[in-house]
Amino acid sequence: MNEKKIIPCIYLYNKTAVKGLKDLTLVNADPLSLAKFYASNSADALLIFDMSSSDEEHEEALDIIKSICVTVDIPVYGAGNVKRMEDIKKLLYAGCNKAALNYSKQSNIDITEEVSKKFGKDKIIASVESLDEIKSNTDLINSYCDMVLLVNPAKVHDSAAASP
Repeated sequence: MNEKKIIPCIYLYNKTAVKGLKDLTLVNADPLSLAKFYASNSADALLIFDMSSSDEEHEEALDIIKSICVTVDIPVYGAGNVKRMEDIKKLLYAGCNKAALNYSKQSNIDITEEVSKKFGKDKIIASVESLDEIKSNTDLINSYCDMVLLVNPAKVHDSAAASP
């Protein structure tokens, strides 16, 4: 039986929590307090998405992620800003239980086997936006990823409805 979990996402942008990748509306100026709120209100895990653009912002985001990881008592999954194995390592060393690879980026698909073998399959998430990303990478996902994270359910619903 498939298990459903409540996993809220905190989008980190300029040291704050915003609504999403394309909506920079402020949700909370203190991402740590937001993480505590989710953890104390039945979240099964947290997804923290680093939206930083510079190396300095990325390091600041990693510090916030580390603070969240040591403070909350639920699993934390790290995502965003993954370009190479080192970025997965930084998320895991910051305390994340798992790190996500964005399967809309070929470079992330290309490092799946390498990071899974280095850190363990149980640490790797395939983040997908469409059924096509799953279909074209099924063997890789099954072999090297612990879970699949659906980041755009409307896109999957639309592509499923269009399938014959």
